[in-house]
Amino acid sequence: MSPSKASLDQIFESYIRSLAVAHQPGTLKAYRVVARRFLRYLHHAFPQLRRLAQLRRDPHLLSWFRCLCEQDPPLCNHTRRQHLVSSAVYWRIWPATATPSRLA
Repeated sequence: MSPSKASLDQIFESYIRSLAVAHQPGTLKAYRVVARRFLRYLHHAFPQLRRLAQLRRDPHLLSWFRCLCEQDPPLCNHTRRQHLVSSAVYWRIWPATATPSRLA
């Protein structure tokens, strides 16, 4: 399936699989957990979001981070750090069109 036709879920899973050569299984599991949670949030909060090229810092990522901050009970520091590190890894799969000026 071409990247333009792949779902966000497929793109994230493919990217995580590509990290397998350089990461431990536990790290990949953590990436998958965060990816599922992030994608579930996106599907619920932004049902019109279908392609990676549509993903933006604001509103998508910033609202995700706000959602993490508003968890009740609050996330522990380890879980919060895990979500932030995983999010940074996912930023690498954004399309070339998601340049810093467009992410601002």
